[in-house]
Amino acid sequence: MKILITSDAHGRFDRLSMIQNLHSDRDLHLDAGDLVITQREYDQLHIEAVSGNADRFLELPIHIVKTIDHKRFLVLHGHTENVKYGLDKLIDLALNLKVDYVIYGHTHVQKITNYKNIILINPGAISNIIPEYAIYEDGQIVLKKGV
Repeated sequence: MKILITSDAHGRFDRLSMIQNLHSDRDLHLDAGDLVITQREYDQLHIEAVSGNADRFLELPIHIVKTIDHKRFLVLHGHTENVKYGLDKLIDLALNLKVDYVIYGHTHVQKITNYKNIILINPGAISNIIPEYAIYEDGQIVLKKGV
């Protein structure tokens, strides 16, 4: 399974569309929030997203848990877990929910962290000067830059 992982578009619908076109062979697109787009744009993307601190125009869940390839994925923005100040609260939530992967954003910094066999993925930000995102495919994660 190929999953496109994005976060923090902050209104850059054009970049989201370009990145989706680059990865048209994806099976799923997960987004960790702060899309800051309209409902009409959201509906065009065919994306599963969560609410970030800047998402005021979309009604999205604060987090989702999905089972993919027999692994549990938690997707959330990270602002409610204060990820800008460390990953302790995020890791506690991941341990409590018994997930294998955590996809989060908010910091705009690409990062993959492994803690007690939980893989934490921050794909970076679509809105960065050079857009950043990640691809999960068959258990492997690749961080990407540019469109």
